[in-house]
Amino acid sequence: MKRCVCVSVVLMLALSGCADYAIEAPTEYNFLGKTIVGGDLPDDERYNAVVGIYIHTADGTYICSGTLVSPDSVLTAAHCLDVAVRGRKFITAAPDQLEVFFGDYIGQYESWAVSEAQIHEGYNRRKLGVNDLGMIRLENQVPSDVASPIAWMPASSADQEGVGLAVNFAGYGLTENGDIGTKLQVDGVVAGIDATSLFNEQEGPSGTCGGDSGGPLFYDFDGIWYVGGTTSWGDANCEDYGYSMRVSAFDQWITDFVGVPDCTDAADCDDGNACTNDNCSAGTCVYTPIDCDDGNLCTDDSCIDGTCNHAPTVCDDGNDCTDDACLIDYGCVFTDDDSNTCSDNNDCTDGDACSAGACVPGPNVCQCGLKKDPCTTNDDCCDGRCRNNFYR
Repeated sequence: MKRCVCVSVVLMLALSGCADYAIEAPTEYNFLGKTIVGGDLPDDERYNAVVGIYIHTADGTYICSGTLVSPDSVLTAAHCLDVAVRGRKFITAAPDQLEVFFGDYIGQYESWAVSEAQIHEGYNRRKLGVNDLGMIRLENQVPSDVASPIAWMPASSADQEGVGLAVNFAGYGLTENGDIGTKLQVDGVVAGIDATSLFNEQEGPSGTCGGDSGGPLFYDFDGIWYVGGTTSWGDANCEDYGYSMRVSAFDQWITDFVGVPDCTDAADCDDGNACTNDNCSAGTCVYTPIDCDDGNLCTDDSCIDGTCNHAPTVCDDGNDCTDDACLIDYGCVFTDDDSNTCSDNNDCTDGDACSAGACVPGPNVCQCGLKKDPCTTNDDCCDGRCRNNFYR
């Protein structure tokens, strides 16, 4: 599906753009334009929260980008989720038309199913950059070992935004060398700002382009990342400028979709457990166990009341015919020792001996049922053991 916007600007997504700039990808997936130009591969684990989105339509499958802002919520662009072919009214993609991917390239891992999609009610598909914001809810929450959510810029901190602020963009798409769906990132600077939009100039060229729609514009305030914007539109050749939705202006709308956050800072997340590091990430409390691993494979490491304990590992395989030891770099080692004494726990065998790490029974000296039973007087052998007999 291609919608032609015959002006000097083009939406940053395969779903929207002038046909003059269409580039057919060499697979079943379609793109218009290029991906982030002048970009580099991700260099920080926080980029794990940047996702690729497949939009399946009758005309093909298209790619967008987005950001995980809560364990089950993805922030993206409205036009990414608008599957209407024509007309003034938008049509929100059904959950089964959407797939969400994590990883450095789309397809690196299995996709995540979607349970809900929502387009901002004020989105205008006939006017570029009007409330161009959308949300996706995943069927399952994303564990922290896959990605940790990135907080969106709250309205209460909007006064920190301004011209000259350093930012960073990220997204997927068709790379400059022809690869498909690779996550890239590039730095930029806010060149203009209004109530709902952020403007950046692109030189080099270097910045966002087709395929990056819905991807994040990141702020970094004292080492804490925020999603400050979502890529929306720009000039057709991706050489002059780009526009992003200003996320702080939509704080309440995002909160209404995601839900009231569990926390605003780490102090809200104290679980009373001294053996966890308690943090607040994108409104969700995250409890990470204290790492007590001392690198010694001969200690059992644990945390008790906030203190790491390293108890010696007990290496006992229960085999009399092995020498049990622990090596720091290998852990427990069990070595055959035929000089050890052993018993097969059978009273009626004698001379048990170790051989190749196993206890080999000696001869059976019991003669069950015969008066010559050597166990003791008045005893006999039953099931391989001496049985005591008494007069009654």
